[in-house]
Amino acid sequence: MIDGPISVVAPCGPFPADRFAAGVHIAQVELGLDLVLPPDLQRPWRYLAADDDHRLAQLEDAFSDPSTAAIWAARGGYGLTRLLGRLDIALRSRKPLIGFSDVTALHAARWKHGVQEAIHGPVLNSLPITAPEDRAWLRTVLRGEG
Repeated sequence: MIDGPISVVAPCGPFPADRFAAGVHIAQVELGLDLVLPPDLQRPWRYLAADDDHRLAQLEDAFSDPSTAAIWAARGGYGLTRLLGRLDIALRSRKPLIGFSDVTALHAARWKHGVQEAIHGPVLNSLPITAPEDRAWLRTVLRGEG
């Protein structure tokens, strides 16, 4: 069960603002979640949401923030695998991580380090195109009911 605010991170590719905003709306209104959105979530750099140092700092900050209960990726795609060798806190933190696509690599790295708190589910950017029954499943999982 996710009991508290969820930190949003952008460790992978850039995302369109309109679809991301629709995903945030679904998460907050339909799923009833409290999201923490950093003001500099996305600073597009080439084909990534931001440069490697910014995305790494964002992940480490989110995983070490005691005021949030989980981490949710804004988008998948390529980019997170570039950071795996530099991650430390994310590999030790017991906070659940939500996401798929390139985020799966971080799920696997955390699993290898004995951290099993993972939800292989939609990223925020994909919520608007996620089937309603799948969003209902996600709500069930986040409430600890499934």
